[in-house]
Amino acid sequence: MSKKNVIRIGDKVRILDPRLFIRCGYPLCHKDVVDDLERNRSDDIQAVAKQFGIAASGVVRDRLVSALAYGILRSKRFGGHERSIHLTEPRDHLGGLVTTVADKAVVVTGSYFPPSGYYDDYDPGGLDGAKSHVILTLRAYDDDPADLDRIRSADSRIRVPASHVEKVTA
Repeated sequence: MSKKNVIRIGDKVRILDPRLFIRCGYPLCHKDVVDDLERNRSDDIQAVAKQFGIAASGVVRDRLVSALAYGILRSKRFGGHERSIHLTEPRDHLGGLVTTVADKAVVVTGSYFPPSGYYDDYDPGGLDGAKSHVILTLRAYDDDPADLDRIRSADSRIRVPASHVEKVTA
């Protein structure tokens, strides 16, 4: 028995909501903090390296910035307990685009709770209100040259939540 609404790899879909998937996670991520440090605290990083008599360049600088970013993330508890889907601003030129599903992935959102335990009982941490979301990786549908041009002008890898597309039937 086939299910009509299930989107499979190879199916054609139309993009309804042109906001693309960036990542699934907590409000702060390592890349954002590293970018902020590089942009706003570059002189401080140089000063720290100079205090230890090392040249802050190349791999040494990258690792120093990465370690500082991780420390900042830990101290800010990754920005909160809510694990959510992060999307781009709408890319209007992708609205209505007919594409083919190249791959599927599942991500989980929810509110983090830490592990706890006492004497002889232990409860592992996890997510309250966990909800699964299917993320589709799309490629241009090869029959329409206009669609190919629209997809070339976008990112090379278009990833959207399955809820942002509709299945196109023949």
